This record gives sequence, structure tokens and C-alpha cells, in this order.
Amino acid sequence: MITVIGSYATGMTMFTQRFPLSGETLIGHGFSAGYGGKGSNQAVGMARLGEQPYFVACVGDDSFGRDALSMYENEKVNASGVRVCAGLPTGVGFIIVDERGNNVITLDPGANSCLSKADVDAADDILAQSKFLVMQLEIPPQIMVYAAQLAHSKGIPVILNPAPYQALPKEVWANVNIVTPNETEARLIVNRKPDDTITTEALAEEILALGVKNVVITLGEKGAYVDSADVKGFFVSAFHINAVDTTGAGDTFTAALAVALSEGVGMADAVQFANASASLTCTVKGVVPALPYRVQVDELIQPQK
Repeated sequence: MITVIGSYATGMTMFTQRFPLSGETLIGHGFSAGYGGKGSNQAVGMARLGEQPYFVACVGDDSFGRDALSMYENEKVNASGVRVCAGLPTGVGFIIVDERGNNVITLDPGANSCLSKADVDAADDILAQSKFLVMQLEIPPQIMVYAAQLAHSKGIPVILNPAPYQALPKEVWANVNIVTPNETEARLIVNRKPDDTITTEALAEEILALGVKNVVITLGEKGAYVDSADVKGFFVSAFHINAVDTTGAGDTFTAALAVALSEGVGMADAVQFANASASLTCTVKGVVPALPYRVQVDELIQPQK
């Protein structure tokens, strides 16, 4: 079992020829509303890959929240740790995409903001039985820090997907076993500019110096770079696919990495499994519809073995 503490949000997208000016109303098209939130995506991704995730989050007492709970039941995610917060809406994101593919996004965290230490404490018994605790940074950072400390005290390894990036206290890194940033997030972790020209290898070493035990930097079509204090760093190649939509690939990568490691797979093979899973996500539009099932990932990997 893997415990996931994170966010849920309904994403609402509309396409327009151009962005509206202040006070202007435009006719749009292609509206869609879908399940989202990095924590939620990762929990569902784990379930589709054969894991039994336990999800801790908050939703509002509204139709969006009820839809989320129904989705977890259908996807076989244990949502006993999802609390319904009266008086707050479920988190939402409004996305407008113009004809060039540019977007503007507004977010209301809604019920995600009421995730508390009490929610983490309520999952104490489950956490003690878990092989990993997986978190992201769409929840209040103080809750992430608290949960990491609690897991560390129980000897439960923590996997942190540091997205969207938020500054964290330096002491938290000693409680993180594996961090999975993309290249931009990795630079921000060590207070570098997003476009800094530092090499991936040097960047990973700087992150390890913070106290993290393992660093896995995702590199998109170039695969991923793995480094730790005990083993020399190495690259793991990506799978060549025709990408349609890269949204959600990072969530899938972290989910798949956790699943593979929980099954006792070595780091190199676990990252290969995560690369394959993320690649498949890029072949389908959307996020939850694109999360792959185990049979798909195994079929992609098998020819390379």
C-alpha cells in the first residue's frame, strides 16, 4: 500500500480564438470539465498500475466533490482519507486556450486549503503500514513538512514531487528519500534561476547536498537522470512516442516510480517503468483519461527486455 497526501481540483477548459479584453465577452468552444489535482492524479495513476493507494485530501460539499468521490470508487482508490469540508467549494481551475495554444489559468484551491495536520494524523495507522508516502506541493507546505516528519519517524520513505514549486524549510530535505523534480523545479530547489545553464549532473549533486537521499530529475523526451549519495549518477533513456499532450506526464512518472519501487524493483528499472508510463500518458489528450493501465506499460517495456 502507498499513502498519497495531495490535492483534488476540477479543471474546466474552454478554447477561444484569442483571449478576451477587459470587459469583453467572447464565444468559445470545446468546453470540458475533468478530474484533476496532482495528488489525485497520482493516486488514480497508481491504482491503474496495480497498486492500492490510500488518498488523503479535502473536497467541498458540492457536485464536484461528490463526482470526485464517485471517481475514486470506480478507480479503486481508497478515499477514506478524503474529507468533505462544509462551507468551502471543491478546488477548481479555469483554463482558456487560444488558437495558438497559449493559455491563461486561474485557480481557486477551495477545500484544498483546509487540509490539516489532523487529516494527516487520522491516517497514522494507514501510514504505518505503507511502503511509501507520496506528496506534491499543491497542498499547504506546512502540511507537507509535517507529514514528511511523521513518515520519517515511522521509517516510511517519502517521495516528493516538488510541483508546483514552493520554497520549503531546509530541514525538510533530510526527511525526503526521493525527490522527482523536472529541470526547472530542480534549479529552483537550489535557488538557481529557471534557465540556469548548470549541468544536470551538477544540479543533482547540489540537491543531494541538501540532505535528500535520492534525486530523479525528469528530462522529458531525454528521459531521466538518477543520482544518490551511494551510487554514481546515471541517465535512463525515454521511450520514443508521438506526443499529443504532455499534461500529466510528471504525475504519471511519480506514480509509476512509487509503484515499481513498492514492488521491490531496483531504481534503474523503476525509472524505466516510470518513463514508459509517462510516455504513454503523452499519447492521449487530457490527464485522467491518459493515465495508463499496467498492461499497456508492460507491453511497451517488454520488447526492450
